[in-house]
Amino acid sequence: MLADLNRQLLETAETLRRKTALIKEKQTLENTLQRLRREVDDLETRTRQIRARLQALEGTSLQAGWHSLLGDRDEQITSARQELQSLEGQIKKAQRAVEETEARLLGLDAQLKSLAGMEERLENLLRQKEQALMSSQHPLGGELQALYRRQSDLRAEKREVGEALQIGLNALDRLKEAIAALESASGMGVWDMLGGGALISAFKHSRLNDARAALEQAQAALNHFARELRDVQVSREPALEMGGFELFFDVIADGLLVDWWVQSKISTALKHTRDQHDALIAALNHLNQRYRQLEQEEEHLRQRRQEILRSPV
Repeated sequence: MLADLNRQLLETAETLRRKTALIKEKQTLENTLQRLRREVDDLETRTRQIRARLQALEGTSLQAGWHSLLGDRDEQITSARQELQSLEGQIKKAQRAVEETEARLLGLDAQLKSLAGMEERLENLLRQKEQALMSSQHPLGGELQALYRRQSDLRAEKREVGEALQIGLNALDRLKEAIAALESASGMGVWDMLGGGALISAFKHSRLNDARAALEQAQAALNHFARELRDVQVSREPALEMGGFELFFDVIADGLLVDWWVQSKISTALKHTRDQHDALIAALNHLNQRYRQLEQEEEHLRQRRQEILRSPV
């Protein structure tokens, strides 16, 4: 059975190589056809211009009278007729080339149509050989089974890492919003300390409320990210420990009485939030690196599977 499958695989692979060559030839001819059609258009445009010029020279126009006075009217007419004759010959030649190219393309389309489904046939043969090897005692059958198990593990881990990345990016957005809110509150706090008055104080407390809400959302997003990281293998790396991902938003509480104390707490919260922003970026970089590693290993397994199935065993 394996011998027959190998023979069919070789024949199908050769047919696909021929199909690839035909597709490449078709692309070349399509480019040639476009160029030839542009050439015909340019020649026809030039022909119309020469005919208009010749008509003007042969008529009673101002241009004809001017050339008659110069004594070169007949020479101009002769030159225009010769150029027109040359252009008409070039147009016929280019049109024949267009027709020949179109005919060749039709022939290629017919050949490619007869080769439709070769890719599916190859995949079907590869699956048949794969099943035959895996159900046999051949050593490569055992390797294929191991490849499948590893591919399944990789897909599961890629899914988990991808989900963690999305959740982490959402947490990053929430942290950026929290930083912006704290920076705004800090700016209002400075004005308030300088005697900004009741209006500035009201604005400051409004910004503090915004900052508290933003920090609460950021903390919730970071907690979600921390839970997701526990499902990802790279979470065991020290750089991804979540112990430092706590936001002290409780410093912005109701009933704050002393402006300088409030400003100090805002500065502390802002610094800590920026630190968490940087730590989160580092964690996301680790996840991105892991995701790329998984993709590379997955591609390596895919190539190894192809090597096994295409080998004459």
